[in-house]
Amino acid sequence: MSFKKIIIAFSIGLPICIAARILQILFTIKSKTGFYLHGQENLGRVLLAVIFVVAALLYLFAFKAYKTPEKPPKNNLFLAISSGCMALVLLNEFLGQRFPTTALNWQITMIKISTVACIAYFITIALQGILGFKLLPILHVIPCVFAITKTIFSFISISSLAIISDNVLLVAAYCLLMLFFVNYAKLYNNLDTDLNFRKILATGLATSIVCNTQAVAYFAVNIFGNQEYLHTDISVMFTVLCFGIFTLAFTISHFYKTL
Repeated sequence: MSFKKIIIAFSIGLPICIAARILQILFTIKSKTGFYLHGQENLGRVLLAVIFVVAALLYLFAFKAYKTPEKPPKNNLFLAISSGCMALVLLNEFLGQRFPTTALNWQITMIKISTVACIAYFITIALQGILGFKLLPILHVIPCVFAITKTIFSFISISSLAIISDNVLLVAAYCLLMLFFVNYAKLYNNLDTDLNFRKILATGLATSIVCNTQAVAYFAVNIFGNQEYLHTDISVMFTVLCFGIFTLAFTISHFYKTL
């Protein structure tokens, strides 16, 4: 499948996933608790499954894409802007971050250190897009470390009693981000060059689907809905939205010449 067809599939799949998530929130979930309404559990799970099936199919389609040159994308304004936005939302999340009472000091320290490092990284990437300088390849590992830390912390902090659809989607988003940034780091360090282009394309688009679905639906329901639906910190939702935009921006920047 060509890159153009994959982007068309993404453009169709994303609205379907956002619509499924909005319907799930409005008709199957209690706005005050985040759990499913009595009798609507099956429908809620089906709608959640739709999101994951679309993301999985897009991943498989993208993974079968034909080979393109293994080079990181050149500096461009699109990446610079999305990187600058990433730095701002991560800073906002960092300043207002609240940790569960069960969190241990070393976990909190790891999150804070990796977040600060990631903020500095995205500021540098934004400046790189404008000024045109190059970073040491090893520094591109920073967002990978951040994503791994967030994924581990999410699994630790979410108890079995709080497995609601919001938390499931958030953990899925962090898991996909972790996979994307592992491939992202390998790209800049010339590792696994034979298959990494496929992995970048597949994980980039799948990550964008899940992140944008979670965030756009969240904001749409809270802006246009009759009741507030606040089961994830709003600063986290801004971060998830910007990660969805950044992964899409990077993926398109890397493959746009194949359109």
